[in-house]
Amino acid sequence: MTGGELLDDAEKGMVRMRGTQEEMERYRYGDTSLWTVEKHLGGSRAKRLLEHLELYFGEGGSGLLLDLRGAVLIDSDGAEALERAARRHPGLAVVGLPRDYESLPRRIRASLRTLRPVESIEKGFTSLNGKAQDTARWREQRRHCRIPVHMHVEAILGNMSTAVLLHDVSLGGGRIGRLPRSWIKKIEDLDHAPTITLTGMDYDPLGREITGCYDTDTLVSQPVHLLPGSTGIGVRFAGAVLQATG
Repeated sequence: MTGGELLDDAEKGMVRMRGTQEEMERYRYGDTSLWTVEKHLGGSRAKRLLEHLELYFGEGGSGLLLDLRGAVLIDSDGAEALERAARRHPGLAVVGLPRDYESLPRRIRASLRTLRPVESIEKGFTSLNGKAQDTARWREQRRHCRIPVHMHVEAILGNMSTAVLLHDVSLGGGRIGRLPRSWIKKIEDLDHAPTITLTGMDYDPLGREITGCYDTDTLVSQPVHLLPGSTGIGVRFAGAVLQATG
């Protein structure tokens, strides 16, 4: 990797780095990383990816999701590197298949199938069984797993809007950080609380995946829980029951 730019606090939220040589983006959610492979994976790039995977886990990294959906081509070197990494590191989960998967040689397609790729980032977090997360989070009895994030979004309430942070998110809802006091007064009666619209989630790959489940770039959310000390609110996304997948 030729270097990258740290855009956020690695311990508190998402980290995004871009390396021009690997053509890969890296994100971080809590203790779990997401690497998105772009364009081609083969030859020297495959070797370099394997080196970085070994470094990641060798330096104490835990869960890692490797998203192959942006890859155009994976050759035999790339498939071999992925198989080797999957055998060595149980904390590695593969998301999706290359765009031109059906046109790949049969032997490479067979190798990729052995990786047991999951269909989405959210499913990837589920497949890791919370091993990379604070275990207390995964004891919560929720319909969907909550994924820790540090996602900057915009919230809209009536004719007012404000910047907020999403501290965790799932297919069904999320946890918004501090809101203006005037907003809290409007929603403290949860039984009659107005909805809050969230925009900007599509700038993040996980957020883009969640909004895609609702076929919209903006999500209408219903306040369902006020955190102590006005430190935030829990919200349920409109239509979450209909969208439930597990």
